[in-house]
Amino acid sequence: MRTDSADSSTFRTIRPPAAGLHMPTVREVIESPEVMAGRPEVLAGYDRLDRPVRWVHVMDGPTVEGMLSGQELVLSTGVGWPGEDELPDYVTALVKAGTAGLVLELGSRYRTVPAELTYACRKRGLLLIALHQRVRFVSITEAVHRRILAAQMEALEARDDIHALFTELVRVGAPADHIVHEVARLLRGPVVLEDLSHRVVTYSPFDEDVSSLLADWRNRSRIAHERGNPARSVTFVEARGKRWGYLIAIQERGHSGGDDFVLSQAAVALSLDRATSHGTDEWLRLSHQQLLDDVVARRLSGLDALAHRLTATGMTLHGRHLIGVSMRPRRSRTGSITPLDAVRGRSAVLTAAATIGADAICSQVDLGMPMLLAALSVPRRHSDPDADVDRLAAHVAAELETDLELTAGSVAHDVPGLLSSLDESIELLHLTTADSRRPAAGTVVRATGQELPLLLSRLRDDPRVQEYAERVLGPLLAYDARRGTDLVQVLTAYLENPGNRTRAASNSHLSRSVFYQRIAIIEKLLNRSLDDGHTIASLYSAALAYRQMGASGHANLPVGGHVSPC
Repeated sequence: MRTDSADSSTFRTIRPPAAGLHMPTVREVIESPEVMAGRPEVLAGYDRLDRPVRWVHVMDGPTVEGMLSGQELVLSTGVGWPGEDELPDYVTALVKAGTAGLVLELGSRYRTVPAELTYACRKRGLLLIALHQRVRFVSITEAVHRRILAAQMEALEARDDIHALFTELVRVGAPADHIVHEVARLLRGPVVLEDLSHRVVTYSPFDEDVSSLLADWRNRSRIAHERGNPARSVTFVEARGKRWGYLIAIQERGHSGGDDFVLSQAAVALSLDRATSHGTDEWLRLSHQQLLDDVVARRLSGLDALAHRLTATGMTLHGRHLIGVSMRPRRSRTGSITPLDAVRGRSAVLTAAATIGADAICSQVDLGMPMLLAALSVPRRHSDPDADVDRLAAHVAAELETDLELTAGSVAHDVPGLLSSLDESIELLHLTTADSRRPAAGTVVRATGQELPLLLSRLRDDPRVQEYAERVLGPLLAYDARRGTDLVQVLTAYLENPGNRTRAASNSHLSRSVFYQRIAIIEKLLNRSLDDGHTIASLYSAALAYRQMGASGHANLPVGGHVSPC
């Protein structure tokens, strides 16, 4: 096949009527044996050889109007064409009709291609192919139409499979994130489900980088909705006249059943899932759950990707105080947060955050015990973020009509700091629950002032820390094991109330005289004075490490946490 690649004229792109249906291209038609027998030569529009061919039409008449509907490859001998001076107008009419290309067989009327025709095709952007040998047009049309009909049959069968897939997903109650994952698998490209305010509900990146996919998502999505974007296919998710969001496929690679059909079937499944879900904020709950699930389990593609996910979910990061908060009802020392508590608690946290002008992402997590975990973003113009957390705690407690155990990590100003703050809040809640000196109702336990307990909590699995605690407290542990006493507990109460033996005795549930006797035994066994500062520091570190190793069965935050539905 000879070609002429000198053509650089503009070209009007026409989208196929059935996206995803594989129609043969002009190149594929030309390379078929039926056309190659005619020794084809491309004279104009070589760069348009990959245009799809919807149909092949034989046309020798002088007029085009009413004969074509777009994407036809026209075969002609030129016998009934107008005069050569009218050929430019004939080419213009073909272009306006959306013709995929023009194939002229030489020999019946023309021995060579008219110069006026070649020039007009190059100027107006029409693919022109000359056949230097006579061929049977019927053989070409039969071969191409057979291929087109086979593709259409394939598309129908594929649509049946698509419909069956999403029907089954609805039947088994598949959640929105799984539905979106299936769409991405079918289209072989990234898919995003967003709500009406362009917050990402869930997404499946397929093989695209998460940072690239979600970077500045909300602004990019708004602009794309206003101006349109040919790289995006958007389908409304709605039912019973109510619209809930948008399902967006980005740079999909195409499906034989049609990309639009895949999206429309998925949108129906998502609409049914949304309509039958409990509560009006199911999508918001899902987006928070997935994000915190990945944060807790450290299933992260990097800090930049996490930052983009946070902002895409609706959290502002720039110019904010970022704080991790964990909480659970005080009445649940050994029990669990019921689903109703979790739903109401999450709703209360989001409402309270809005009251103080903060963004919040909140979900229930289970790391040895169920708790509500929240990431807060408080404007920096608020000079006292601790006071904002206090207000949030009071609002949530009042909403739930129960006292809370609530812990807050350090105030951070970037994503790594927020991760550390979330770590601290979870560790503190475990420590607070295990501590016999539970704080008063309404008190927020903060990371500030708890540096040593947090450090030892993170090092409790270190053999050196374990050996240290056993060595320092060894005489007391051996005595308690032999006699069934509680000298380690008495020592801990003493060390936690320095200078106030009366309170220490009360916390040990002992009379003062018995408490003093136990202290004397401790000093004798250790051969140390409990009035010495270095001794107190050494013993207190060992006592904290021992208590955390013995009382905390929870895992560290970065290892395999699980976020459960609220």
